[in-house]
Amino acid sequence: MLRQGTLTHNMSDCSIDGVYQAGRHIVEPSGSGHVHIGRNLGSTPVVLDVLYADPAGSPLAVDAPNPGCAFE
Repeated sequence: MLRQGTLTHNMSDCSIDGVYQAGRHIVEPSGSGHVHIGRNLGSTPVVLDVLYADPAGSPLAVDAPNPGCAFE
């Protein structure tokens, strides 16, 4: 759940698929086919409560190269 701030979420094709405000829930599938880009474009820090539902021993995150988006 987004506790504080505003999170702008982009898909792997760089398109924005959501702008989330405090109080909203975000669900993101895991795995190599799901690249997620979450950015804080505001001045308030983003604070998230996160629940990972992946198999035991799975990494919590895997870095991926920029898919070609104009931002970094």
